[in-house]
Amino acid sequence: MSFSGVKFCVRSRAAFAPIDGNGAGAVSMGEVRPAAKRGPGPIDAETGLFQLGGREGKRNQTQNGFVIGERLFEQSSKANIVRFLAEEPTFAGIGNVRASKLVDRFGDGLLTVIRDRDHAVFEVLPEGVATVLFENFGDAAAEAELAMYLDALGIDERLGKKVVGAWGQLGAGKLRKNPYLLISWVPWDKVDLIGRRIGIPSEDPQRLCAACEYVLYSRLTQGHTWTSLKEVKKHLSAFIGERNAAPAIEACLDNHGAVFNADGLQPLGAAIMERFVIRQALCGGSDQKDMFSNRAWSWSEFELQLREIEAEQGFSFTEMQLRAIRSALEGRFNVFAGYAGSGKTSVLRAICALAETRGLKVHLMALSGRAAKRMTEATGYRSCTIARFIRDHQGSELEPANLVLIDEASMVDLSDLYRILRICMNARICLVGDPAQLPPIGFGAPFADLVALPRVSKVVLDKVHRQDETTGIPAIAKNIRSGIPDVLEIYSGLTDGVQYLHADEVGVPEVIYGIGRAFAQAGCDRDDVQIIAPVKRGAGGVNNINRFMSGLKPRRKFMTGSDTVRVGDPIVYLRNDPQKDLRNGSLGRLISPELAEFDGSEVHVDESDVKNIDLAYCLTVHKSQGSQWDRVIVPLFNGGRSSFVERSLIYTAVTRAAKQVVIVGDYEAYVFAVRSVTAANKRQSGVKADG
Repeated sequence: MSFSGVKFCVRSRAAFAPIDGNGAGAVSMGEVRPAAKRGPGPIDAETGLFQLGGREGKRNQTQNGFVIGERLFEQSSKANIVRFLAEEPTFAGIGNVRASKLVDRFGDGLLTVIRDRDHAVFEVLPEGVATVLFENFGDAAAEAELAMYLDALGIDERLGKKVVGAWGQLGAGKLRKNPYLLISWVPWDKVDLIGRRIGIPSEDPQRLCAACEYVLYSRLTQGHTWTSLKEVKKHLSAFIGERNAAPAIEACLDNHGAVFNADGLQPLGAAIMERFVIRQALCGGSDQKDMFSNRAWSWSEFELQLREIEAEQGFSFTEMQLRAIRSALEGRFNVFAGYAGSGKTSVLRAICALAETRGLKVHLMALSGRAAKRMTEATGYRSCTIARFIRDHQGSELEPANLVLIDEASMVDLSDLYRILRICMNARICLVGDPAQLPPIGFGAPFADLVALPRVSKVVLDKVHRQDETTGIPAIAKNIRSGIPDVLEIYSGLTDGVQYLHADEVGVPEVIYGIGRAFAQAGCDRDDVQIIAPVKRGAGGVNNINRFMSGLKPRRKFMTGSDTVRVGDPIVYLRNDPQKDLRNGSLGRLISPELAEFDGSEVHVDESDVKNIDLAYCLTVHKSQGSQWDRVIVPLFNGGRSSFVERSLIYTAVTRAAKQVVIVGDYEAYVFAVRSVTAANKRQSGVKADG
């Protein structure tokens, strides 16, 4: 790839003026001299302006008191058209090599020679392959044109694939008309550069509308579905100027890119989804018959079955648990808020058994594959991931005789919940989760919003069963939820409770290793101990701790194809693989270079699995959610004083332990995190704005 330059002469705060395309001397301020020769990329037929492809770079030089700024554009690699030709199924016999040769040989004239069936193509392709290309090109011409256009704009291959997938043959026309449509995939500064290159004025409504939408999209990536007008104007002023902020908001509203709500804005899609979710929560069940309305059945007839379930599990249901069970069977839309260890799984097991007796079809699901597998093992009923459920039922609606149970619902984002509820408009549904735990990775926090909304009917399971009260963990977890940091006991070896051990961040891996050895010497099984870190990076982060632990015995053999995972290392699988019966989050151990053990089953692993396997001496809090160990070690430092390390992370980590938690590092970091606002509460939504 080569660089071509477009130079601008700038002095003080005066406007810039181009130097000619050859860079042959400065022009006077405000004067625009036509380029001496054609710049990089094709010329747009409508605007006559250069469409400079590739990445932009900048370089400043000082000459005779003037600052000469060069804007450099890396020429396009033609990656999109190469990929398109190589992957189009109807172009048999054209792979990456031949596609690259075609592009190198004919450049911007490639589509013309193909349309014209130019025999010059035979110089690159065998005659039979070229003939197939000629015969099938007509149906694919529009997408090929889009690929070429994306290359001219400097859109890389990965983004190009998304654009082609979204718009297909209509894409080129859409982008020529409005390149700002790319903000769904491309950062604002690059999209705006493209728009300005093809001559769109700075105050064009398309540009202003896109700027406002980009602000709202950016907020979505941070989890927010609502933004105050003040905040929107602040962000807009930063990159399109204060003068254009109000017109941008107006243009966005006029173009239905956003909706106004409670002195703020929401992206249209997020607003639609939130309102649908709330409507289902408030109105669900109004048109549904009570499953016990049939005189042949009554709640009392289920009490005997409940007593049998209680006898099997060895404890009786609390009043609130019984209320949750009955509510799930009688109502259409239910929200169960249960703290960690409050017996949510036991409640789900009872609901499944009673629903089956009545003839309801039960659908159990969780966000991750590992969580779904645990639900299957705990309840005895088949469970699946949320993604699988949506995929299997896309475009359909479940009948009323279906009951959908979603575990760890606090982790479900707005988009997924909206899709689920569209499928379950007539079915019974129960959302089960802990609002104090981590919010979704995607945008929104619908479960927390529903729990906080007074008008939504809900059951709160507030009695903790997982940890023995004598451990002190339930009491400390309750204080963490309330934002009250306890004075922790000093670590003194294998003992129950929540303790603290001061350590320097640089030396934390050695300190944690020492704790682990002490546990082992006291008779604790290594599989009953887990390190859980709030962050991935840094000396006290997941990555460094894993590297340190794995490197303690350097002579062990590596997994085939890996330079990080050694025989004997605990490992985590990072995707769902039905063929191997593995889920995203499955924990195991490497027992030979080509063999791993997951949940008691041996699984062959090879080089193709390297990207899907990571060390698991230390897990992120997200990966640990839904699991339990006897003892948990949590590294925490002042470096964690950020919006990321907050109360819900600490709460989730602490409640993964049944007997003992050891916080290693800086006590002040613990205090700071506990006193912070939870991630879910930080997220702004239309539900909260409406009150």
